[in-house]
Amino acid sequence: YDESVEEHSDGAVTVTLSNSYSPSNLNFLSVGNSGKRGDCNTVGEHGEGLKMALLVLARANESVTLNVNGKTLTPTFYEYEYLGRCFGLNISTQYSYNGFELEFTIPKEDFDNFRGIQIDAQWKKLVKRTSKRMKIIQILSVTRPIYRMD
Repeated sequence: YDESVEEHSDGAVTVTLSNSYSPSNLNFLSVGNSGKRGDCNTVGEHGEGLKMALLVLARANESVTLNVNGKTLTPTFYEYEYLGRCFGLNISTQYSYNGFELEFTIPKEDFDNFRGIQIDAQWKKLVKRTSKRMKIIQILSVTRPIYRMD
């Protein structure tokens, strides 16, 4: 995916994440549905991550839009007689982006904190992977070859 970050003078950042994902419909936005199920080249396959991110951003009154194949989706809340306050998406067809684009504006401090957590998680993963390699190297270094060639 591509990422761009635009810093604003008010201490906020607008983050845009985009890729070439081009679904034939919006079914992937139903809770539990995912266009990535069974694809080992992608992260996430349970159909909840994007929807929960949209919900959290909307609940925090942050600006967020999702552009998918010419449609612009914005999170909203509405009242339902039997359930009370519900989360939904407004859909318009005014956007011409062909692919997938998520854009949100949040306080820079929140974004920096997220980046720190993300980098920390990647670092731990690297250290874990590296430590496995180091164990293999240690084992190989103490193993003496049976045959020696000069």
